[in-house]
Parts: sequence; C-alpha cells; structure tokens
Amino acid sequence: MITYSLEQKDYQTLAEAINTFSGITQIDTAFYTLDGQLLKNGSIFQKPEDVQQSLNVYSDEIFSIFPVTMNYKLWGLVICNSVNVSQQRISLSRNYLENIIGQIFESDTDVKITVWDALGSEGISALRNFDTYLRSEASKKNIVNTG
Repeated sequence: MITYSLEQKDYQTLAEAINTFSGITQIDTAFYTLDGQLLKNGSIFQKPEDVQQSLNVYSDEIFSIFPVTMNYKLWGLVICNSVNVSQQRISLSRNYLENIIGQIFESDTDVKITVWDALGSEGISALRNFDTYLRSEASKKNIVNTG
C-alpha cells in the first residue's frame, strides 16, 4: 500500500489529468488506486458499487492495464480501452501517462511515480489465474477452520 497520504484535491487533480489524457489521445482511460478509488471521466468513485458499475463498461472490451508505482510500491492501475487502438499507440501512452501523473506530485521531491509497460493479455490472464488460485485456497482454509 502507499505511504504517501493523498488528499481529496490530489484525487480530483489526478481525475482531471486522466480525463484530459482521454480527450487528447481519444483513448477511454480510467485510473484505479489500490485504496479503492476509481478516477474516470473527471469524477472520483469511492463506493464499491459505484466503482463496480463504472468498471462494468470494460467487461466486454479489450483493454490494456498499466501498473503504476509510487515510491516503488504498487499504487494503482491505469485502464485503457484498447478497442481500435494500435499497440504502438498504447505503448507510447505509457510515457505520456507517467509525465501527467508525475507532474501532479513533482513539487514533492520524495515522490517517484513510475508507469510500467502495459500488461499483455497473457499477464492479465496470469493475474486472473492467480486470483482464482488465492480465492480457492482461502475458501479451503475457511472450510477447514470452521469445520
């Protein structure tokens, strides 16, 4: 988890930056922070049901996910709709995303933002498989512990 404490204005500034990125690149983009905030269309979604509803639009789409670290710790994920977008445009987007997100925190010299290369479909599948495995193992332990 992040150790840098974000204020509401930081989330709003980041939401606006992601929205500007979407407008300029014409790539539908959202940012999900590991503390449960979804930044999309210039708005901040905090309630789990609002986050889920906003993410449902991506369920049938092809998307690219860029992991984002803050001070070398996983902080969030940039989600880009990749339908009708070349892989080259997606790859070029990484630098642009890193610049716009980094500029928000540039006044803090202790904050280092890194946007990693987008996960490919194999990486996303591997994460899903890992999640399924963890859920399966957790449910086995719960059955054993409660029996």
